[in-house]
Parts: sequence; structure tokens; C-alpha cells
Amino acid sequence: MALPSRLRSLSLTREQLIDVAILVGTDFNDGVKGIGPKKGAKLIREIGSLDNAPEEVRRSLPENLQEIREFFLDPPVDPDPPMARDRTDEAAVQEVSTGFWCFEREALFDALAKVTTDNAQGEYYLPDVVPLLAANGARVETLLGDRSEILGVNDRKQLAEAARILRERKLDELMAAGVTIEDPAVTYVDMGVEVGPDTLIRPLTFLEGSTRIGSDCTIGPSARLVDSDVDDGAEVSFAVLKSVEVGPGAQVGPFSSLRAGTRLRARAKAGSFVEMKSTTVGEGSKVPHLSYIGDAEIGDGVNIGAGSITCNYDGEAGIKSKTRIGNGVLLGSDTMLVAPVVVHDDAITGAGSVVTRDVEPATVVVGAPARPIRKRKARAGDQ
Repeated sequence: MALPSRLRSLSLTREQLIDVAILVGTDFNDGVKGIGPKKGAKLIREIGSLDNAPEEVRRSLPENLQEIREFFLDPPVDPDPPMARDRTDEAAVQEVSTGFWCFEREALFDALAKVTTDNAQGEYYLPDVVPLLAANGARVETLLGDRSEILGVNDRKQLAEAARILRERKLDELMAAGVTIEDPAVTYVDMGVEVGPDTLIRPLTFLEGSTRIGSDCTIGPSARLVDSDVDDGAEVSFAVLKSVEVGPGAQVGPFSSLRAGTRLRARAKAGSFVEMKSTTVGEGSKVPHLSYIGDAEIGDGVNIGAGSITCNYDGEAGIKSKTRIGNGVLLGSDTMLVAPVVVHDDAITGAGSVVTRDVEPATVVVGAPARPIRKRKARAGDQ
């Protein structure tokens, strides 16, 4: 903010601001005891000038009051400033300038042409243009900024503080765009994450990497999503997703772990204590609870019974194989699918079946190893 704008916001003139500084204390005088910036500004607005100060204040003012005023109103400028500077013991420096510099281009270029290397280091120094500009009548002002823009990171504590500031900015941005965040203090969203409007993010949610969340979703509580896409209307709670695609209206959790390459189509479900990797789950298909599904393709309208597993790894051969499950299949609880294997459309497996061979369409199999016992009964609406 420029000085004139700052003065207007304070309802002070430049002369009055100098009087406030004298009340608070400058390099040339001690301040008046009990008066800080706010109280000083209020007093000057009321009385107009230190010339009208009450007696108890005047007793604490410096004898050279007018001299200090004149110094700040018209600071002395050396028209030919010395450019030489000694080498500095950097370890002894306790204060450095970390501000941003803004110049009018033509005036800066004129001043840069006059900067020399007449110093112990034999180097050009940008700050040398300031006295050159001032001596040429240019206006030099100090602007106020956000201290967070210049924070340094030199240890883990400062790194954590910088990360917190970035998270707060991201959460503010999302909430301004229509995302509901129940408890920002315990919600962690990376800068590269995208979230659509009207999505609810509940506490202890971590959205990391290039994760993208659609509109009208519910994410959390206690969800971690890394490099994953979640379409509109989906729900994810008490779950970990890494490089996963969740279709519109799909449900994940609670206590699910979906690993890289997993895709849930529209209205699919990965329920309680379900782990998946490299698996596609078709529209409306459900893996409700207590299952491991890996390296599999599941069609539409499938129901996977509790405790079912795709046995995708051959320990002796050291290879993984795929399992394919067609549309409309019903897997009984504790079904073991020993890959590579195909369960064709509308097939049914009985509870505890160990499927080692392909299952024909609309066939019911049971046992270990599973064997066909009959064709599936026609369902209402079947032709």
C-alpha cells in the first residue's frame, strides 16, 4: 500500500504521522510512556498536532521536537553518496532486508548507469540506486506488505510454518469457490488439488498431489487421497486412495484401501475393509466388505460376497494373473477366484467356492474345487 493511501486509511497527514512516531519513539527520541501506535494515532487525530498536546504529554516530548520533525519531513540526502563499502562479517549480521523492490523503469535504468563497483567486493549493488534516485528528486517510499511473503525456511519448524500458511491459503480459496470445509484446522489440501463446488470435506481429510474432486461429493472424515480423481456425487470416508478413479455416485469406505490402477465406475461400491489394486469395478457393482480384489475386471451389476478374494499371485512362478468377472455375477461369501480365471455373465458361486476353472454363463458352481450343479434360475424380467 502506498504512503498516501495508508495516510488516508489512518485519517492522518504526513506531518501528523511524524508526530505519532515521536509519541511512540524514534531513533532520535524516547517515546512517551504508556502511548503506543494506536493510542498515539487516536490522540493526534483528536488534538491535531503535538503543539496542542496536554501538559502531561508535553513534559515527555524531546527538547529538539521541531528538529526531529524537520528531519523526517525533509531528510538530508547526499547528492554524491560514497559507494565504497567494507567487507561484512556475515555471521554478525542480525538484520537483513527481505523486501520487494519496485521501480519506474526509465528512472531505474538511468540510475543503474551511474552505479559503480567502487567497493571492497568490486561488485554492483542494487541498493546503490536508492540514494541516486533520491538525489535526482525521485520519490522513495516504503510500502507495507504481508510478512508471510518473506518468511525464510532454515529448519523443520520454519518449514512447517510455511506449509501451514500455504494450506490456509488453499483452504480459503476453496471455501470462497463454494467448497464446504467443516474444520479447516485439521484439513490438509495440497496446492495442486482441485475441488468442485458444493462438495463437503470433513475433518482429518488429506488431499494430495494432483487429486481432483468433483461437485456434490462428500470426502472424509479420515480420508487420504493421493493423485486420484473423484467424480460428482461420490462419497469417500475412512479410506486411502492412491492413483484411483472414482466414478459419479460411487461409494468408498469405511476402512477401504484402493491402490494404483483401481477404477470404480458410476454407482459402484468398495465397502468396509476392502482392498483393491489394478481393478475395474463396473457400473452399479458392489464389493461391500472384507474382500481383496486385485488385477481384476468386474462387469456391471455384480455383487461380491463378503470375504471373497482374487488369488492373483502365483508364488512358485512369481507372476500375477487377471481375473475377469462378467455382468450380473453373484459371488457367494468366501469365494476364492484362482487366477487366471473367467466368471462369465450371470454366473453364481456358492459360499466357500474355490474357482480354478472358467465358469460358464448363468451357471451355478459350488465346492472346492468349484463344480457346476445347475443353471441359474430365470429372474423377474428375464426374457
